[in-house]
Amino acid sequence: MPLFSGLLLTSCGLLIAVSVLLHQDAARHRIAMLHDDEQHALGMRQDAVTRIIETSVSDVLFLASLNEIDPFLRDSSHSNKAALEQELVAFSRNREIYHQIRVLSATGMELVRVNYVNGHAVAVATEDLQDKSDRYYFQEMAQCSSDSVYVSPLDLNMENGTVEMPLNPVMRFALQIGGEETATGYLLLNLAGSVLLDAFANSHPDPWAIPLLADLNGNLSYGFSSESGWDFMLPGSQGYNLSETFSQEWERIVSSEAGQFESSTGLFTYKTLVPYEAAGVALCDIMGWDFALQPIETSTYDVWKNISWVSAPMLRSVRLSGALQLAGWNAFGILLLGSGSWYFSRWLAMRGEAHQETKRANMLLESTLQRYMSKEVCHRLLEDPQRHAELGGDAQDVAVLFADIRGFTGFAEHRDPKDVVAVLNRTLTELVVPLRVYRGILDKYIGDGFLAFFEPVSDIADAAQRAVDAALVMQRAFANLWTSATESALRELGLGIGISVGRVVVGNIGTREAMDYTVVGDAVNVAARLQGLAKAGEILISDATHELLRGVTDMERMRSTKLRGREQPLDVYKIILNS
Repeated sequence: MPLFSGLLLTSCGLLIAVSVLLHQDAARHRIAMLHDDEQHALGMRQDAVTRIIETSVSDVLFLASLNEIDPFLRDSSHSNKAALEQELVAFSRNREIYHQIRVLSATGMELVRVNYVNGHAVAVATEDLQDKSDRYYFQEMAQCSSDSVYVSPLDLNMENGTVEMPLNPVMRFALQIGGEETATGYLLLNLAGSVLLDAFANSHPDPWAIPLLADLNGNLSYGFSSESGWDFMLPGSQGYNLSETFSQEWERIVSSEAGQFESSTGLFTYKTLVPYEAAGVALCDIMGWDFALQPIETSTYDVWKNISWVSAPMLRSVRLSGALQLAGWNAFGILLLGSGSWYFSRWLAMRGEAHQETKRANMLLESTLQRYMSKEVCHRLLEDPQRHAELGGDAQDVAVLFADIRGFTGFAEHRDPKDVVAVLNRTLTELVVPLRVYRGILDKYIGDGFLAFFEPVSDIADAAQRAVDAALVMQRAFANLWTSATESALRELGLGIGISVGRVVVGNIGTREAMDYTVVGDAVNVAARLQGLAKAGEILISDATHELLRGVTDMERMRSTKLRGREQPLDVYKIILNS
């Protein structure tokens, strides 16, 4: 009996010890996975904010290139101002994230202001324009160089010396416009602060952690309770401050750029986010410059700390998961569950490694595919590969746009191929920008032109209007690109565009061994024929497209034309470009 009791106690002790060790190993594994997940969540929030900033930089550069800017700055007549306001109002309707778009004089006086209020973009009357020369952001952006984008801190908007109610925090993006030596004006975008913070909060919903965003003084822009609103940003308000809530942890957070550590209050994962650096990198990426950002002055409000906090009780919950079950196991149950836990933990580890390997492979595949096809098509194929693995596609109504460079064949005949490719790449790069702005999908490049299509957001009329708007911007961009070229052959180049609407098949065409994701249908053929008829600087549209246009666009009806391959003649309209 004593031997049996000893063996039984020894066996139970060994089984319990093994079970406890396995449980501890599983707990370390869970904590390690939690650490990795918080790092990933932090990166996703960082990327979400950076993408918003990059979009704002791209938008301010796009608006600064409008053809209506320079004529207005030289002569602020009623007609020039009306033309500029029309362009800014149209842009504001498509960019609801900006509360205001403004053009300021070199002395800080508002020359044009477009407000986006309650779903409507409205140009402000001349008598309501204000002098902003005393605002800190004007004084700071006046010191910026002409080739830099100014980024203000995220703060509450002031109107007539008082804080605007309801509280409406904004971040401003500004660019000097006008002469190269002396500024003749500034283009200013007011980005809604809620857009940034919503993107930050929603990029990675996390059941374990609380996302926090604070400046170097510890003042929170986001965290703890979404019901607190923006009251903490009011002058004299204490609000939430991390340097008071987590005094020791905060000293460690502000002392380094990034890191992860545990303390008595929980797990902290943090990374530094500098908005003006993100704007500078975006500016250099868009313009093709070398990165050499030189801010005027960096205050504690210009630097943010992106933090993910897992509380101490939550950490304990993760570590002790399954401890109550351990206390109730019998000897046989402990053996089985202990063995199962070991195999299960190994399976989780292998699954995690396989998941990471698959994720790295997918990221490499996606980055490679995006070099050969548009981002929209790439995402569509990768999101549902089984659906797009076979020939065929879906029938839908779209607007089709064909564009081709006139005179390029003669230009390329007697020139070095490298020079020809450089001119073609630069031209196509400029022409594709309006496609992104108006949510068009680049199908393929065809020699010195390309095919694109616009899928409806609400209806086919919406797609047709966006295709025409994109074509107008393309013609202006092409004219701006080569009008002042020193080489006469470049100045003689032109752009012909054809647009049609109709039902097409969007999907895979070809053979199972060699597929091409494209659009096929009569609308594609009509757009191609119209592009072939279009002369340099012309935009030709079909009668079906003309009937769908909602905006006020000057156009001229041409005589009925019999297109090659079609039995019936087609009414063709030429859009008149505003000079």
